[in-house]
Amino acid sequence: AFLPHTPYAKKLANKAYLREKEIILHAPMENTVKAALGLGALTQALTETELKQALRKAIASIPHVQGINNHMGSALTQNKQAMKWVMETLQDEQLYFIDSLTSAKSVAYTLAQQQGLPSLKRHVFLANHTSTAALNKQRQLSLRIAEKYGKAVIIAHPYTESHHFL
Repeated sequence: AFLPHTPYAKKLANKAYLREKEIILHAPMENTVKAALGLGALTQALTETELKQALRKAIASIPHVQGINNHMGSALTQNKQAMKWVMETLQDEQLYFIDSLTSAKSVAYTLAQQQGLPSLKRHVFLANHTSTAALNKQRQLSLRIAEKYGKAVIIAHPYTESHHFL
């Protein structure tokens, strides 16, 4: 997953594509703690036209995009109207959506499903806990979820330990 409008995103997305990796836009969305989002951020202050235009530009900034997930987004993913606009845009662009579930109050996955969009939601997040014990605990959780549901969606920060774990 790549953040839009960043210096190395195009080059790295092209390299990943050549290695037959799926390319996802890591779309910056408004959060509840007012953390900086960077270029291409989707916020509740945007009109429908502005939000859809910003999302389309973000999608276009990353080559070979097949879907998106939300970066932060805890505030925006709770906003039904804004997420409806996101899902309409993804439907127009024929992209899927993965809800990173940065908020337990997220409506994003439900709205994606209602739109008929291919969609998933995160089950396990490998955050800043990169110790062997923490990763083993997450592995066991992931396996239990996969056994129960047939899959487990894991999202991680790009730490060396997370990479080795995955």
